[in-house]
Amino acid sequence: TTLSSANVIGTGSIDISNAGALAVNNATTANGNIALSATGGNLAIHTVTAGDGDVTLSTTTSGDIILGNVTTLNTLTITSAGGITDTNGAAGNISANTANLTASANIGTSGDPIETTVGTLNGTATAGGIYINEADGVTLNNIMAGGGDVTISNTMGDMIINSITATAGGINLTTSAGSILDGNGVANNLMAVADSNLRALSGVIGLSTDTIEVNINPGVLGVTATGQVGGVSVYINGTVLPTNALTLLNSPPGEVIFNSQLLNPSPIDLSNLIGIAAELNPQQVNENDYLTYLLLDVLGEDFFKAQP
Repeated sequence: TTLSSANVIGTGSIDISNAGALAVNNATTANGNIALSATGGNLAIHTVTAGDGDVTLSTTTSGDIILGNVTTLNTLTITSAGGITDTNGAAGNISANTANLTASANIGTSGDPIETTVGTLNGTATAGGIYINEADGVTLNNIMAGGGDVTISNTMGDMIINSITATAGGINLTTSAGSILDGNGVANNLMAVADSNLRALSGVIGLSTDTIEVNINPGVLGVTATGQVGGVSVYINGTVLPTNALTLLNSPPGEVIFNSQLLNPSPIDLSNLIGIAAELNPQQVNENDYLTYLLLDVLGEDFFKAQP
């Protein structure tokens, strides 16, 4: 029921498959892989460290994987017949180059997410949600929640999105000191069926040269951005139904563009034609813009009386 210590000092692997639940206090290799599994019960990890190797953790038939701290310079693969839960509070759970997390139930919880320090994250919760707190810049490669929300935050660095899907909930992404950027070209980045939020608290969401593609149906998509690149703070294309619009959660310093339409036009100075021309010119006005309608509305005698 308890593996107190397994330690390979030189080159070599640790491979243990337990019939029933297993608690692992410590498993360490200097140069080798570590594979731990439990059949028909929980696999509880206190400390697992692979100096130069991959780590594989699994439960089969039934059982959660309960994480303390797992460290590897390479790839961590976790496959749980139940959920993947945190047992050490706010301390780190996973440090790896790439983490592949698969569970039948939740990966983390909204109140106690899994804490990670990874370069690339893949995650599938077949009948649950995914809740992750990442320490630095991360690529969210392939994330899918089949029974809840996807809620992922990081404290520093950019968040690069390839594909995130929430078939029974919303998507909530927050980066505290970076931007939320597209990682898969013109392919869709986000698909959700409930209210979702993108928050770049010290950066931008998408770029004019590489937008974020979304499909939120039904639901509201709220956005927060405090930076700008090329005068643009938010650039998103796609579908947000039923409003077919973005919800601004702050006043971004740059333009907010959704499906090539400007959502937050700058205030217009109506004092004279020169002022209006100066304000309209950078807005890339077309026949559907609010600014065009405004200009047409004021092109009457009151407008000309306002001339110097």
